[in-house]
Amino acid sequence: MTRVGEGPATTTIAQLIGAVPGALDPVMPADPELAAAAAQTVLRAVHISELVDPTAYLDGGELLLTTGMALPASPSGCRAYVRRLTGHGVAALALGLGPVHAAVPPVLVRACERQGLPLLTVPAAEPFQRITRQFWSLVGGAAERELQEALHYQHRLVTAAAAPEPVPEILAQLATAIDGQAVLTDLRGRPLWASHPPGPEDLADLAEAVHRLRHAGPHTAASFPLREHHAVLHPVLCDGDVASYLAVLSDRPSGDARGLVMMTLTLLGLEATHRRAWLTGRHTARAAIAHLVDDGHLAAAPSLAERLGVDAPPARVRVVAARGPAPATLDVVVQALGLGGTDSSRWWGTTTETGVWLMLPARAGEPRPDAVAAALADAGSPACVVLGPVVSLAEVHTTRVMLDTRARSLAPGQAQTWRPHDPVPFVTREWAEETLAPLVRAGEGILTTVTAYVRNRGSWQRTAAELGLHRNSVRAHIARAEHALGADLSDPDHTARIWLALRETAVTPDPVRRPVTERGDAPT
Repeated sequence: MTRVGEGPATTTIAQLIGAVPGALDPVMPADPELAAAAAQTVLRAVHISELVDPTAYLDGGELLLTTGMALPASPSGCRAYVRRLTGHGVAALALGLGPVHAAVPPVLVRACERQGLPLLTVPAAEPFQRITRQFWSLVGGAAERELQEALHYQHRLVTAAAAPEPVPEILAQLATAIDGQAVLTDLRGRPLWASHPPGPEDLADLAEAVHRLRHAGPHTAASFPLREHHAVLHPVLCDGDVASYLAVLSDRPSGDARGLVMMTLTLLGLEATHRRAWLTGRHTARAAIAHLVDDGHLAAAPSLAERLGVDAPPARVRVVAARGPAPATLDVVVQALGLGGTDSSRWWGTTTETGVWLMLPARAGEPRPDAVAAALADAGSPACVVLGPVVSLAEVHTTRVMLDTRARSLAPGQAQTWRPHDPVPFVTREWAEETLAPLVRAGEGILTTVTAYVRNRGSWQRTAAELGLHRNSVRAHIARAEHALGADLSDPDHTARIWLALRETAVTPDPVRRPVTERGDAPT
């Protein structure tokens, strides 16, 4: 028996008949539609057998050549013979005339018509070898054409990867090669790029498929029906992590496209790795500019920006602060603000111990808190964001400290706009109690000592005299307080927050070394 190798054959009955003129004649069914369908039947192999049951030597898709030496003469026997062939996936039967049968037995014609098995004849004295040779000639030519076509599309994919915007070019080339569609989605199944825009129902099904695949690991693919298409979903890996998902949609599955899909996944992964490295470099440059502005080195910022190849911040910027785990919060907030993480939108920012803060150009417009909160929820981020006012660069440090203070009172996922002239103060009872909680937990007398220390503007001697303690005891208490807070109380930013919290909770110094928790007048 001879067989086509891996991959589907491309030789049909009609093509083989045309390649061996006079060697194969179809026995036409009475129904013209069945005749047309039979002509387009795909042949995957050619086999010659005179056995009454050759199925043990068949694998499906064959053109079976026989002289009919063992063909049963009875109608029931002939029907059973044909049923065995069709049940094993034989594509067509060709009866060689002359040695045994001068014409096709009518029982065989009826049996083939009932089972839908295409029936052909080989004229007397026509060698089966001619048909076999010509079949393999066609298969060889088709294989060579497929190889050339695959090399052609591989070359086009590599060329697309070198384009200024490689992702849409790569997807377009893949879609053309498979005669289908290619869609790249984010980790939540939302399309980033598509060779053809999917319909609303397809988008919902695709998002659901991505949701299921996310829990299966980074090296798992999935296939599923998508309306009239067959879809295969692959993860795109970047440094071992899933960066996105590639959905390949076609009218029917094809093993021949696997090589092109694997190559596409490799190119998309390389592009994602390159983009991540590039964005990391841009984030570092923007952070350097933000640090200069925050430290008051305003004159140095434009010079450094020029050297780093990024835009310098304008004279007036909008300040945004967020609390959450860094550095993940930076990427989430940038996306939530609609900045996209690229140089298509200008921004400068950096991480802090508790979150991030950014500067946006004043002319960029004011972000909507509800839209930002919705984006945070969509990303599943616990960050909270405070959208600040437009200020001069000299006011950035003070403003971002105030915004960070405000962010302490927000719930995870909340976004809020704050202005210095808001009638509602940004200090709340909840924030004040949260701020002082580490001091309460630090031990007896610590909150009392810190209260006196802050009110006496950091004077060890005056604090010790007020509390009736030795200065070394005061120093020990302050050291415990700073350890509990994770902050240096000699820093005016930190002492200002503590003082505001003390005023909100009306805590007053108590020489008896216990904090006063009842409401009263604020310390003066």
